[in-house]
Amino acid sequence: MSDITVLTQRLKIYEFSYPVLSSDDCRALVEALESGDTENERMARDLISRNGEIAGLRKRVEELEEIATDYGMKYQRAQDDLKKMALMKSRTVTMPQSDYFASLVAQARVSADKAMRKFPQPNYLLLKVAEEAGEVVQAGVHYAEKRMEWEQVEGEIVQLLAMLIRLVTEGDQINGITPPAAGIQVIEGDNYD
Repeated sequence: MSDITVLTQRLKIYEFSYPVLSSDDCRALVEALESGDTENERMARDLISRNGEIAGLRKRVEELEEIATDYGMKYQRAQDDLKKMALMKSRTVTMPQSDYFASLVAQARVSADKAMRKFPQPNYLLLKVAEEAGEVVQAGVHYAEKRMEWEQVEGEIVQLLAMLIRLVTEGDQINGITPPAAGIQVIEGDNYD
């Protein structure tokens, strides 16, 4: 079998005349062309068979990316919870055991002051009170089921107290709640739509 390139170069020699091929050259050219078709067909079949494999691999990559994203989000939430617990533990005010509630209120005041600066009015404080109350209930249930430590329950109680302190101090301007002692001026008719 001859190389097609060699055979075509022989044809160029006879540029000013009709191409002349010997019978052996013709047979070699036909064999080379036929074997090329066979190779092309084999490559086409191979690509077609792998196309399904490639589509399956792409789908699997998408599934794995989704799983990795989900685990990444769970890991981030766990890290955030650990930071919150460490922060709460570092802010623990040491008071006599007889005045335990006062120590929780003192922690809540610190947390409320920080939250007032970070999230000023207008703010949905009444809704935050409800949310934090739900978290205290959930933490209490988890503590009873031995799935949570008491320090975590305390942290949720402190957050609820902080929201209550904010509510009685600054009110909830979005929902139109102004405590009498807060001294906040509310413009009539403006409900922040």
